[in-house]
Amino acid sequence: MAENVLNNSTETVTARKPKTFGSVLENILLFPFRLAWNLIKVALLALLAVILTLTAYCAVQATKPMTIPEAPKGMTYVQFLDNRLTAMNAYDAAYAKRWGKTDWLSEHATAIARFVGFGGYTLLNVPESVFAVLYPGSGVDKWLKSTDSEYKFQLPRGEAKWNNFPALFWEALQRSTWDWMVFREKELPMPSLRSSQ
Repeated sequence: MAENVLNNSTETVTARKPKTFGSVLENILLFPFRLAWNLIKVALLALLAVILTLTAYCAVQATKPMTIPEAPKGMTYVQFLDNRLTAMNAYDAAYAKRWGKTDWLSEHATAIARFVGFGGYTLLNVPESVFAVLYPGSGVDKWLKSTDSEYKFQLPRGEAKWNNFPALFWEALQRSTWDWMVFREKELPMPSLRSSQ
């Protein structure tokens, strides 16, 4: 009896449905779409891995002194952002006091606008700057030259090789932030290490 049960269970496991003409045709016709969908999934996973790697790299670098020569010696990226936020809040508070405005939005307008716009500006500008360095003379490089007034400053100065991509990305991020928070905010004082501590 035990042999009979064992034979029946192995027969049900190995029994396969017979292939019909319709199922074979369906597999053939859907193959390109399944292949494309799998390639899209792999590409999205690779993109996610690159984004997470760059985020982790930049988070570690943010606590080290900035590499651009315009930054005060020893100032970290975190201190720089804190310095800019403090300067913008002081500017907004003075503006609100001068015009008699007491609402919270008037006292923080510049900081909100700069830090909200900063994400979009950086998201668009940093990869373009790195690409322009890796491929000089490309369409992106020519487009940046014609549209960005701070083109020469924006480009990272590091060695232009793909194996140096994280360092180029980090330098481009620092330069983009400096351009956005210092060069384009002329009414604020220049960053200093003393006021950021």
